[in-house]
Amino acid sequence: MVPTEEVLSFGDDNVIRFEEVGIKEAQDAAFFLVAGGLGERLGYNGIKVALPAETTTETCFLQLYIESILALQEASSRFSQGLCGFSLL
Repeated sequence: MVPTEEVLSFGDDNVIRFEEVGIKEAQDAAFFLVAGGLGERLGYNGIKVALPAETTTETCFLQLYIESILALQEASSRFSQGLCGFSLL
């Protein structure tokens, strides 16, 4: 069976609805980080998760990963308490 397609536009009602469902379900989520090893093939001398995820602030992948999980945790907590301002958009 082929899944149905869902076309989303940033900020539309469907995005908000799906975001609310995801934030609610995040309470039961687990996050994993697989060991990536060294970045030698990338020309990097350290571990891959220490590589910059973007060039503006040079935030490393691991920091961005952790900050994203913490933001989702906070939004999920606020949502479960019935507080406003749970959107990740």
